[in-house]
Amino acid sequence: SQYAENLKQMISLAREANVPIVLMNPASNLKDTPPFKIEPRSDLNEREAAEFENLFTQARAASVVGDRVELLERAVAIDGQHGGARFLLGHAYLAQCRPEEAREQFIRAKDEDVCSLRMIEPLHEALRAVAESSATPLIDVRRDFELQSTDGIPGDNFFLDHIHPSINNHQVIARLLVDHFVAAGFCRPQA
Repeated sequence: SQYAENLKQMISLAREANVPIVLMNPASNLKDTPPFKIEPRSDLNEREAAEFENLFTQARAASVVGDRVELLERAVAIDGQHGGARFLLGHAYLAQCRPEEAREQFIRAKDEDVCSLRMIEPLHEALRAVAESSATPLIDVRRDFELQSTDGIPGDNFFLDHIHPSINNHQVIARLLVDHFVAAGFCRPQA
C-alpha cells in the first residue's frame, strides 16, 4: 500500500508541474536466477522438516524428470514457502514442456525469496492498479519480454543478472518508450 501511495504522489506531483509521466512495469530474470536467500517455514515440526529435507535431497539427485517433479511437488506441499524447491520445480516442469506451470513456480520462488531483490507480484499488481485508476500510461516491459521468450519465461538471454537487461534489451525498452512518445504525440519520427 505504501508503494501504491508513493506512485500516486509522484503522478500527482508530475501532473501539477505539467510534466508528462509514463509508468513502466519492469521485468526480472525468472528462469535463471534462483532465490538469493531461502528459509524453511517457521512452523514446520521436526517430522515435517525431516520429510521435506528427505524429499528435496532425493529430488535434487533424481535423474528421471517425472520422479523429480513428483518429489518436488510433495516437498512443496509440505513447505510452499521454500523458494529453492519452487525454483527447482519450475525447471522440472520446463523439462516436461509445461511452461505455464513452470512460470507459476518461478514467480512463487521469486516472491518467497527472503532477500527479495526482484519486484514481487503484489507490487506489480499495485503498479497496474495505480496506472489504471489514475489513467497513467503503463509500458509493460515485463509482458514484452515474456512475449519475446520462447517459453514465456525471461532468463539469462534477456538479463545480465537478476534484473539488469542486456544492452540489446535496454534497446528494446528504449524502443517501447519511443513508440509511446510517438503515439502520445510527444515527438515525430524523422527519416
